[in-house]
Amino acid sequence: MSKCYSKFTYGIVATAALFVAGGAFAQCDPASAGNFTDNEFDTGADCSTTGGVDANGGWNQLDADGEYMFLEAGEYSPGSSFRVQGVVGSYDSQCSGDGSNARDLDWVRFSVTEPCYVQITLSMADSAGVPLNGTDMFDLFFLEQGSDPETAIDLAGEYGFDGCPHNILYTFANGSQQARFPVEAGELLAIVTIPFEPDSTAPIYGGPMNYGLDIAISAYDNASCTTATNDCITVSSSGGCSDGACCEVVCSFTPNCCDSSWDATCVQEGVTSCGNFIYSCDEPWVGAANDCVTSAELVLSFPSSVSFDCTLANSDGPNDVVNLCSSSYSHDVWYIIGPTPAAGEILVTMCGQDNTGDAVISLYELGESSDIGSPQDLPSKYIACRDDVCDDNADGELDLAGPAGINLIGVGANTYWLVRVGSFFDIDLETQADGFVGSLEFGFRAVFVDHGVQKFCVNAGTNTNIGLISGYSTASLPKRWSFIPFEMTVSASVDGFDFAAFDSSTPDTIGWKIISRNTEGGDYGLNGRPFGSTGDFDQAQVVAEGSVAHAFETDWADLGDSIGERHFIDMETSFQLEPGSYYFTCYGEYADGSSGAAFAWCLYGAEGPIQETTAEVVIDAANAAGASSTGTWPAGTPHGWRGTGTGPKACFYSLGVNYTTQTLDAPGLLYNCAFNLKGQLAAACFGDLDGSTEVDSGDVSLVLLDTGPCAGCPTDLDGSGEVDSGDVSLVLLSTGSCQ
Repeated sequence: MSKCYSKFTYGIVATAALFVAGGAFAQCDPASAGNFTDNEFDTGADCSTTGGVDANGGWNQLDADGEYMFLEAGEYSPGSSFRVQGVVGSYDSQCSGDGSNARDLDWVRFSVTEPCYVQITLSMADSAGVPLNGTDMFDLFFLEQGSDPETAIDLAGEYGFDGCPHNILYTFANGSQQARFPVEAGELLAIVTIPFEPDSTAPIYGGPMNYGLDIAISAYDNASCTTATNDCITVSSSGGCSDGACCEVVCSFTPNCCDSSWDATCVQEGVTSCGNFIYSCDEPWVGAANDCVTSAELVLSFPSSVSFDCTLANSDGPNDVVNLCSSSYSHDVWYIIGPTPAAGEILVTMCGQDNTGDAVISLYELGESSDIGSPQDLPSKYIACRDDVCDDNADGELDLAGPAGINLIGVGANTYWLVRVGSFFDIDLETQADGFVGSLEFGFRAVFVDHGVQKFCVNAGTNTNIGLISGYSTASLPKRWSFIPFEMTVSASVDGFDFAAFDSSTPDTIGWKIISRNTEGGDYGLNGRPFGSTGDFDQAQVVAEGSVAHAFETDWADLGDSIGERHFIDMETSFQLEPGSYYFTCYGEYADGSSGAAFAWCLYGAEGPIQETTAEVVIDAANAAGASSTGTWPAGTPHGWRGTGTGPKACFYSLGVNYTTQTLDAPGLLYNCAFNLKGQLAAACFGDLDGSTEVDSGDVSLVLLDTGPCAGCPTDLDGSGEVDSGDVSLVLLSTGSCQ
């Protein structure tokens, strides 16, 4: 019964015909006893001051030996089954009457002795015994292969829209489903809860909710579906194929596919029944050199702009209703963009370019090489797809049947990306959609500083949002700043920053400062404090500052990190920043200069310096305003807070005795605030390999010297893994003085 959970992003399984209807547990049965029972509701829900340890808190709780805590259901072989009876739900973690703001999850770990099917049925009812109806009340279920969060594979994550019982279904690539879910041998996690966030389809409701979880284990019907290693899309002289679930479906139609050989008929049946993808690009259109993925156009710089014509192009990508925007493609063309100059965000968009035509765009990750590898592997490289995202007519609504775009965050440095753009193909219409002529822009935004995702602290067993006021606090504390240290390693043009905060008094303006870490000022400048010799804040250390109008109640986004009401704010503001050591701070204020504007910085992050407990650190058990630190700035602890009093006007905080931190974090220590800086790197001169500020014969010579296989070499300009004539051509095309 865990208090927080942030690993999954979950969606709704598309409605489709079932290969196997129903199951062994067809009745709604939430309350009867099971082989395993855990009827204790979350220990944080009783408003106690002592709290307690959640006995099956999963990835959010550790036992005395430092191991994750699960309900242990044991090991099973095909032909066996078990039942778990338990309680989950939401509750008011603050016991303040403000509503249900925390979730109780049950984590059930079990294992299977061999590759097999599991058939899972979840029944749930409220405290009055009324079953969930799948209309305005749903359960939420996750299935994991493995129990280590670093290596576990997400197998399922879905709401129970069918009411009670909720049968967990396996979905093939073509949208068809079956009740038996294929799993590998080893550990599995079944996670039961109710929805995390309210929306139009999954409202939040309270707890406790009673549930019954039934799991039956069955063997594959055909032994070769367990042991075969050949690919299901390749003809083989032996029976069966490596995808056990698809193998079973095909062999149920054609037994010889398992009994003798996996021939061409079996391959085609896998395409029809399971949605297996077989690459083909016949008779490419001469009007588009990049009609086929094997001839994708290479784009080697950000930002870039291309014009395309897919009017008569083929469609050679994987086309299914599950992964690609619940839509299909017609007339697609291909591009490879990269390498990314740093970690950051990629933008591929048709918006604002006078495009017409019903477009769909997909993105595939290639890694650190521009080589697409086998086109057959495209489904495994798929990352994202978007359809209808632009508002080019500025009417406040998305332009349906119009241009598309993708903004992908969390992109690694030096990576290449395959882009597919084409027309929407409606499978319900008799005629395919027409191709069209259009334009596409590729943009990149680097993330120079990333202090991680915000997390909870735990106060007396209850997750607690901890923050200190930033901005006006009282007449004696008119402006309070939290100094967050960071290192800038490159020269860059910053165009904005994200930070996490909780609303305190709805300021209409956000002020911000970037401050050099001062190495002068005697004791007052120890470890880079921004204070002069008198102990006052040294405005001369500010290298950039400003303020941005902001509607605090609406201009924010939920990053999906399980913290309710957290404001993750993307501020657009520009300044140049050179390599060096700095502090970042931001604070609330009113545009008219009136007092009272502030917000609370979130003071617990996944990254950043740890605030050590030393003699100079103020210990503040209640996490309220603490006394000023009048001693020296503790070594190795640059995170500071502007306060009042004589001496250095900054306070230092450690968590009080009632506070603990989360799994794997140092107990009792205050972590850094979560924020990042984003923007554009100083432009490099493409092809200037010798740093002469000019692309000339010297750069050509360097390419020729590296000719041959040379993966990762600076002279491998097109990222092919080999330095060859293509790289020489790119240098020659860039000849001249760097701009």
